[in-house]
Amino acid sequence: IIKCIKKMIIKEIQGIRSLAVILILFFHLSIPYFELGYLGVDIFFIISGFIFTKIILKSTKTKSFSIEQYLRRRVLRLFPALFVTLFLVTLLGWLFYTPLEFKYYGQSLFGSSLFMSNIYFYILQNDYFSPSNYSLLHLWSLSLEVQFYVLFPLLILFVNKFKHFKKNRNLIIFFIFIISFYINVFFSNDEKFIFYFLPNRLWEFLFGYFIY
Repeated sequence: IIKCIKKMIIKEIQGIRSLAVILILFFHLSIPYFELGYLGVDIFFIISGFIFTKIILKSTKTKSFSIEQYLRRRVLRLFPALFVTLFLVTLLGWLFYTPLEFKYYGQSLFGSSLFMSNIYFYILQNDYFSPSNYSLLHLWSLSLEVQFYVLFPLLILFVNKFKHFKKNRNLIIFFIFIISFYINVFFSNDEKFIFYFLPNRLWEFLFGYFIY
C-alpha cells in the first residue's frame, strides 16, 4: 500500500510540474488572468526539492549513492536539450543580432553554458520583468536549479558523515531553511538580488524537502 501511495504521489507531482509550466507559458504570452503565472517557477523549485530529496535520501539510505553517477545522470538529462537550444539560438542570433547585441549574447551564452547565468544577469542588474533583448534570459532558473542539484547532495553527504549531525538532519536543514527565508525577507528591497541568487531561493527547494 505504501509503495502504491508513493507512486501516486510522484504522478501527482508530475501533474503539478506540468501545471507550473503552463502557468509560466501563459504568463509570458500575456494571457489575461495569468499575471501571477510567474509563480510557476517557485512551484517548480519546490517540486525539484521534493524529487531530489527522494532521489538522494533513498539511495543514501541503502548506501548506494554515488555523486559521480548522480552528476552523470543530471548531465545526460539536461545537456542534450540545452545544447540544441543554445545552438539554435546562437545561429539565429548570428543571423539577426547587431554586432553589439551579439557581443552581449556571447556573454550570456558563456554564463548559461557554465550554469551561472543568474549571476550574470544580476551583475547586469537586469529586470526579468522588463522588455529585454536577452534571448537566454529564461535560463537563469536552470542555472539556479543546477547549482542546487550540485550543492544539495554535498550537504546531505556532509551531514550524514557525522553521527550527531545525521541524527538531527531535519533540524539542521530547517535551520538553513529559516536562514534562507530570513535573507529573502531582509533583502526584500533589492528585488534583483532575491530574485536571482540561490541562497534567497534555497528555502523554496527545502520546502520540497520537508514535503517529502
